[in-house]
Amino acid sequence: MIVHPELRRAARHARRPLLAATLLQGAVTLSWLAQAVLLAQALAAIARGATGSLPVLLAAVLAVVAVRAGLGCAQRRTAARAGAHVRVRLRDELLAHLGRLGPAQLTTARTGAVRTTLVDGVEGVDAYVSRYLPQLIVTLAAPPLLLAAVAVIEPRALLGLVPALLLALAGPRAWDRLLARRGKEHWDTYEGLGADYLEALQGMPALRAAGAVGRTRRRLQERSAQLHRATVAKLRVSLVDTGITDLAIQAGTAAGALLACWSSVTGGTAPAGTYLVLLLAGECFRPVRDLAREWHAGYLGVSAADGLAALRTAEPAVPDTGREPADWRRAPRLAFQDVEFRYPGADGPTLGGVTFTAEAGRTTAIVGPSGAGKSTLLGLLLRHHDPQRGRITVDGRDTAAYDLGSLRRGIAVVSQETYLFHASIA
Repeated sequence: MIVHPELRRAARHARRPLLAATLLQGAVTLSWLAQAVLLAQALAAIARGATGSLPVLLAAVLAVVAVRAGLGCAQRRTAARAGAHVRVRLRDELLAHLGRLGPAQLTTARTGAVRTTLVDGVEGVDAYVSRYLPQLIVTLAAPPLLLAAVAVIEPRALLGLVPALLLALAGPRAWDRLLARRGKEHWDTYEGLGADYLEALQGMPALRAAGAVGRTRRRLQERSAQLHRATVAKLRVSLVDTGITDLAIQAGTAAGALLACWSSVTGGTAPAGTYLVLLLAGECFRPVRDLAREWHAGYLGVSAADGLAALRTAEPAVPDTGREPADWRRAPRLAFQDVEFRYPGADGPTLGGVTFTAEAGRTTAIVGPSGAGKSTLLGLLLRHHDPQRGRITVDGRDTAAYDLGSLRRGIAVVSQETYLFHASIA
């Protein structure tokens, strides 16, 4: 029952449809209860030889089945609508935030990793929110009500049902921490493979020109093997989780049925009550089985939650504190004054003591070999980064004084087509 804070936050985007989906799921569960009551009455009538009411009871069972089919269809549509709403809102929010972070974000986060989070991670949140959360609420609410009904009919059956139900719900929780760790390892490996694969596609011309296609293929194969190992490790833990749940369900159902039959033999329960306890014993565990199924469907969302939270809470490389609109009536005068800049993790400064003035209305050419810092100058002008020392002014005002969005809208840049690999030059 891992409920990550980031996933709870995502669920708030569709509170009403999720509430409707949960209520419909509860109605589906109640329809199973109604069916159990009607079938118990029908079986008791057959046992007594009073078959006159049998057609009516069977017709009622068919009606309940038809109603449940309609409720199930409505529940799935509502849940799908809620999940789509969460998916769209979350992805829009993350994309808008990524836009505010600017290109500087991708100097520390790989493009493929961000793509994996925005696509696959958000898809996993959809399944978790639309399928797992409603079923979790129903699972926490329905079994206590069913156990209360069993207690009214035959209290001794609780001796088998309650311990098994507690084991089915609480037993797998002992593995939650290990499962969360395995899930994070799986997601990190999956994210790394996605990043490497996207880099290989984007930089394929450079790879072919450098004769590095074979090395890249081997690296992708190794990444795939790592993902396979991480997936199998996660499945081992998940299978233990499922085994505990299934063992508790089967043992609890059998124990409840045996206690109900024993009570019937000793004359403690009427035939209708015995049949009802037998049916309710299975219904007590139906929500638990459904929860296990939906958990596997939404587990990718749990694995991606940390990555989604990291992307959503990432801070821009530069603060947007300026208030001056970049509304230049004519071409402005641009000046760099003793500017020094060093990229994070670099051994030395990319720019050191750069000073020049680009006069208004004139063409200024900046020339230099590859890696001299020409693109970095433009990045500093657009405030993708701020210099560690010196000033950059436009019409005499520091660029930090301008509203960031206004500044970037006021400057047009046409760049060359380049690609840098997340690897060494060699």
